[in-house]
Amino acid sequence: MAGSMELAQSLKGTFDNQNVSFVDAANSAGYKIHPEDLHNVFLNQDTYFSFIELHIEQGPILEKEGVPIGIVTAIAAPASIKVEFEGNGGHAGAVLMPARNDAGLAAAELALAVEKHVLESGSIDTVGTVGILQLHPGAINSIPSKSHLEIDLRDIDEKRRNDVIKKVHQSAIDISKVRAVELSEFKIVNQDPPALSDKSVVNAMEFSAKQLGLQYKLMISRAYHDSLFMAR
Repeated sequence: MAGSMELAQSLKGTFDNQNVSFVDAANSAGYKIHPEDLHNVFLNQDTYFSFIELHIEQGPILEKEGVPIGIVTAIAAPASIKVEFEGNGGHAGAVLMPARNDAGLAAAELALAVEKHVLESGSIDTVGTVGILQLHPGAINSIPSKSHLEIDLRDIDEKRRNDVIKKVHQSAIDISKVRAVELSEFKIVNQDPPALSDKSVVNAMEFSAKQLGLQYKLMISRAYHDSLFMAR
């Protein structure tokens, strides 16, 4: 709906981890679509005045403070990164520590480096998460020969977030050299810009909350939803 030609193009070649394409998944759910028809759902900018999204907070801030309404002033800029290390596998008991090129330890070290760089940004608005960490072959008595991480970095300041990405990348390079493993992939999947809420909409929500006698809090949304993309 937001009119992203880039997204419409990428969906043509998008597959999940079961190798099911977006088009096949849509068809199985009852949506008979042709990839070339995706642009038909685009809305012209003059179709709407604003886009307002009502959502339950996905964090603890409002509940902890006992405030019922959060009014979002900005949406944090998300970035997703895929990283892979490749080393030498072996038996967990038979290969001594000095002889190891452990892709699993490289992944663990990078996960801690993500936390370090995020905390060193100096801002509470910078957050980083290693949400996926997969090891191959994934047996307790096998030294991992391959590791796969997926990292989520977010910040309301795009430059500060991008600086953290650069530091994480450099750490991945350094770790691969020290541990004698190959950094076979460091791919930035997406690197979206932040979005600022329109002042007129924020003012209208503040006015409504006051009229209803509801306490509210002006806050940044660090979860991104449809609003981030409609803001474009």
